[in-house]
Amino acid sequence: MHVYYAPTDFNKKLVNAAAERLPGKLAFRKLSKFGAYRRHWQLQQIDGPAVFIWGSGWRHHESYYFTGKKVDAKAIIDQHPDNLKFSKGELARGITCVNHMLATAKLGVETIVMASGADGSAPLLDGKARMNFSAKNALTVDFDCVPFFPAEPMWVLTDEKAGFRVEAIVKFVEANKPKIQMLDMGGVAEKSPDFAVKEGMRAPTHSEISCFCHKMKTGQQVEKSLADVVMNYALDAYLRVLGAFAKE
Repeated sequence: MHVYYAPTDFNKKLVNAAAERLPGKLAFRKLSKFGAYRRHWQLQQIDGPAVFIWGSGWRHHESYYFTGKKVDAKAIIDQHPDNLKFSKGELARGITCVNHMLATAKLGVETIVMASGADGSAPLLDGKARMNFSAKNALTVDFDCVPFFPAEPMWVLTDEKAGFRVEAIVKFVEANKPKIQMLDMGGVAEKSPDFAVKEGMRAPTHSEISCFCHKMKTGQQVEKSLADVVMNYALDAYLRVLGAFAKE
């Protein structure tokens, strides 16, 4: 299966880690870094089954160009519904991270929003959930819906009872895999710190992710030990969902 990715520093580490932990299951293809319009054009040429890994939440709208009208239905797992209507015309400001699902619906694609809500008021998302759509569907995942995930600082969930667990997302992908032709994901902060890729790292604590966010917001250097814990947590989340989708 082909996996297309935006050439961010984090995604490059992800590709190398996937080659070791998911050998032979995925073929990675790097997309252009020379301007968003070029990458959007490339995404429009891709057909499923395929995976696309974008950058931070600011880039979630690139999912729109990846799936377009190639599918009959599209589901989103996110902290936000990404279907905001602007007062002066629904899409007057263009397709962005806050309205790309609305733009998808405008194409005639059926959409389902499974936004978690920072207050913990999330719909049930587990192995019993099903996409009751036709044969050709897409799923887009923004990992800012996972507590303690290193998204852009303003979107990090520091309440461990809010959002979705990675396990729930993995189970959803496994349960619906035969119906999903196109999967895309992302959410890691654009200016995240460098880190050493390590297996078997624990999840960050509340104090660690709070410290991480503070340093990211204020432009302070994140200690290597802290960066290793937080960023490997993100890496593991990506790899687990990728592994579930690639599973025979």
